[in-house]
Amino acid sequence: MLRRRKFVSEVRQRLPTGLAYFYQKSFENGKRLLEEMERTVQDALVFVLFASKIGQQSPWVGFEIDQARLQQIQKKNHRILVFPTDREVGLSDLPEWLRSHWIARAGWSAPDIARYITGVLLEPNVGVSPGAVRVIGRGKTLDRLEQIAADNYARTRVSPNVYFLTGFRGIGRRTFASYYIRNALAADANLAFGPTLPLSASADLVDLFQALRTEITPVLPADVALKERQAFENLSLDTQIAEIIRLIRHFSTLGQAVTFVSAGGFFEDRGDPKEWVIPLLSGVPNTATIFLISNRQIPPEVIQSIGNVVQMRIEELDDKDIRALMIRTAERLRVQNFSVSDELVRAIGGHADVANAAVRLSAIKGVHILERDPRQLFNIQTTILGENIEGNALTEPQKKILSLLSWVPGLNGDLLEKVLISDGLTSEEFIISIENLILGCLVVATGSSFSISPAIRFVFRRFNITPPTLLKKFSQQLSREWKAAETKGEFRNDLFEAFVFMHALEGAALPPELLPLLTPGTLVDVLRENYARGKDDPKILEQVIRWGKLSDQMKMSEATREEVLSTVARANIRLGKYSDADKIINAMSSKGYRSVPFLRGHSFRRQRNYAKAIDLLVEATRDRKLNRSAVHELALAYKKSGRLNELRKLLTKHEELIRDSAMFADFQIGVDLARNDLVAAEQAINRLRRMPDDTGQSDLRLAQLLMRRQNFKEANQLLTRLIGRDGSDNLRIRSIRAVCAARDGDFKMAQQDIDFVSEFPAWSDALAHLKASLLIEQKRPGEARKLLDAIATKGPEEWILFARALDSEADLPDTLLVDAQELRRRAAEIRAQYNFALEYDFAES
Repeated sequence: MLRRRKFVSEVRQRLPTGLAYFYQKSFENGKRLLEEMERTVQDALVFVLFASKIGQQSPWVGFEIDQARLQQIQKKNHRILVFPTDREVGLSDLPEWLRSHWIARAGWSAPDIARYITGVLLEPNVGVSPGAVRVIGRGKTLDRLEQIAADNYARTRVSPNVYFLTGFRGIGRRTFASYYIRNALAADANLAFGPTLPLSASADLVDLFQALRTEITPVLPADVALKERQAFENLSLDTQIAEIIRLIRHFSTLGQAVTFVSAGGFFEDRGDPKEWVIPLLSGVPNTATIFLISNRQIPPEVIQSIGNVVQMRIEELDDKDIRALMIRTAERLRVQNFSVSDELVRAIGGHADVANAAVRLSAIKGVHILERDPRQLFNIQTTILGENIEGNALTEPQKKILSLLSWVPGLNGDLLEKVLISDGLTSEEFIISIENLILGCLVVATGSSFSISPAIRFVFRRFNITPPTLLKKFSQQLSREWKAAETKGEFRNDLFEAFVFMHALEGAALPPELLPLLTPGTLVDVLRENYARGKDDPKILEQVIRWGKLSDQMKMSEATREEVLSTVARANIRLGKYSDADKIINAMSSKGYRSVPFLRGHSFRRQRNYAKAIDLLVEATRDRKLNRSAVHELALAYKKSGRLNELRKLLTKHEELIRDSAMFADFQIGVDLARNDLVAAEQAINRLRRMPDDTGQSDLRLAQLLMRRQNFKEANQLLTRLIGRDGSDNLRIRSIRAVCAARDGDFKMAQQDIDFVSEFPAWSDALAHLKASLLIEQKRPGEARKLLDAIATKGPEEWILFARALDSEADLPDTLLVDAQELRRRAAEIRAQYNFALEYDFAES
């Protein structure tokens, strides 16, 4: 009895907390069971019963139900699911009234049965959970994939069983895979109940192994988990692939498909499949069905050489389908008098997640929010996503959910609920909030876990500060769960990623015994997250470097290793450790990594050697590696060196690339502010604020706009509020505030900020700039000029400050008229030469 109760409890733990209410009960006899079903029929949608051999001897099993009473339950469209708990239970062991509800081949383990129940809850179009997606407009897409599969069969006489689906994020690739399984492959009824396994964007073969092993056996003794990982890594590539296929057979035996999702993990840097991809796909047995979802495509000639694989790009939805989807979503969110213009539908561009987010926005702010002219918005897609996470668009429970999910790749729903309940939420608030966030495509549900939409992760953290108390409760609950597992001698992989990310967030090293369990994909994700979070925070950058060294002892693909080394090199460059960065870049060059020209160019640009930087960055833009970043770096180098004609040509040439980029919107605002076009700057700041990849640039630009309007006090207050915010760039903020405080006469605050900046060796030139700015306000322009003259390579910003020092000296009473005229002439000449630069623009240093 205890074993069976433990089994049922394990199933419950793996169900998606938040997407439904779950009630767990035991019954003494069949009569009590029937009475309970009848009592809850108005509230319950699914009845799940577990049958065991021991259970067949219980009094309730012999109870034969009155068919009329059964029909009364069934006519409410309720589902009754009966699962065996061991292989000895057969259909004939069940009473007559349960036999038609027997679920064959669902599996015998708690994870298998939980996955099946989750599939019933979230089945597209008919799932009983409000979080189940609605599929509209994919009939044509299904027909097209069917035609591709038929053409493949005609050519090879092999029925495809591996489907490679590509396309832009947010258009419904995973949803279509599920839809295709349930319709085109409906003859295999169990296919739809297989797992969907999200992988890192830089996943390697070991990440697939870890994901499959976790899905089959979520909890292992810690020493066994370590031995499993080591045993896999010690295998040859062919044997590793054979092991992956062996694990896939677990699901194919149950008649289930397996879906792997990774943005770029199946490819090397230049777009060729990683060495294990083609052997794995071609080795999938004909009894298995596999879906792979990626941003990139395998070259057509490679696909044609593998008989069992078909590939298709999932296209964006048609406008009429987007409209229909929005109407259906409005119905589910109970939006009254919903309507949407043709112009807005076209501007959404076929992205289902943006369409759903737009409807959620109208439910909160009113349908008038969708009546704006899309032509007046910088990018309607990013605007809609941005406005969905502004403070007044979210309830407090929703903010707390997104706050926690924004710090980790994904989180088990049960753990997420426990943390939020400890912070004062009720289970009902949690469920209502999760459903709303999923319908609005702000949260993604995968099995029993939730993750924040990648499109809003960083911008959410900018708009919403995570309460330290909430983060502390998260860390404490995670530690409790981890220690409880350790006490039992268990390794819980479902907690491991969150555990790793929290260690990185808190600046702690991962325990040595856990290092061998870290996968290459997870390491890359940790490094990217921390680098993005602390680009100018020495402590975080040093941590990036320390964590990056873990890769020295790890086996990984060349593409993944390049990602690791590239991030570590950039961290060294930002710390001013140029020789350390050079050693890494030289090692990368010996391996032929394509990011080398960009990294060298970035290093020279930070060292103000613009001539060398430009040559290398031009090469990087030709090679198209890290293309947007390379173009941005090249634009900065052109601007800093005064090569404005080349800058204009560059921006014109790459207009499509930079149109929706926060970094280039920020770049243009700097130009507008320098030229004193404050109206254009203000409009651009408002557009930038709603872009998902705005990591705080808009707030800094607003402060600079206030300074250009001579409103130094308000700018100072804004900058003070920004310090310490999640993801804030304190170094840049305090550099700008030092100038602002000095201009406002608050020399004490200015000196405090200067002292703060002095701790960063890489900012030595900026430090001289700040000291000179303070000296000018203290009526000591001669000393300011000496400081600026000591800078080996003055940038445009220093020259503009130098001009102000000249003007300040000209204004001193003891300056002779002739000298004052000459000083002002020189200042005007400098300003004319560097009229494209803003004196206090530290965002580009």
